[in-house]
Amino acid sequence: MADARSDHPDTLSPPTRRGLLRLTFGGTLAAALGAAAAGPVAAAVQNGWFFCPKCQGLFFAANGSGECPAGAGHTKPGGKGYLLFADYTPPSNYSAFQFGWRYCRKCLGLHYVGDGNPAGPCPVGGKQAASSSGDYMLYVGRTAVPDYQGGWHFCSKCRGLWFAGNRGKGECPAGRGHKKAAGSKGYSLYETQ
Repeated sequence: MADARSDHPDTLSPPTRRGLLRLTFGGTLAAALGAAAAGPVAAAVQNGWFFCPKCQGLFFAANGSGECPAGAGHTKPGGKGYLLFADYTPPSNYSAFQFGWRYCRKCLGLHYVGDGNPAGPCPVGGKQAASSSGDYMLYVGRTAVPDYQGGWHFCSKCRGLWFAGNRGKGECPAGRGHKKAAGSKGYSLYETQ
């Protein structure tokens, strides 16, 4: 007999690449996986997100290099990028993902507004600007599913997403290094090939 917890939404693993294709997005999803997105709005699945080794943050490279809090534009290292999910409505009891992440059209970074608090500071100046952003969702916690990378966290100072798996804390637009939010379980992002 199967463990009753294995079917509970909170214990489900994030979808694999094959699982993504089976989601209810139909042909739009398959096209999104194979084509570069024009901008981070209203897409079920979106390629083009990369880690910046200078600030340790995530940015949308398909729209350029943006403004990095460590100076000049973000740097896109060679290798894998990340695929994010946006504007998807799962069953109401599905809490393995956190919604409320937005793209900033000024710096090209990802920040959190899902708790009703105002947007954090933007390295370009002022607050993060998310007026044209979709609603991105991130897998909460670490996972053993292949192609997912854990170690991503919410910064309590700038409200952005940053990678805590390296030695440094990167450069935060609120000053100095990023600060992991108390009680954060972290996030896992899907790495593209």
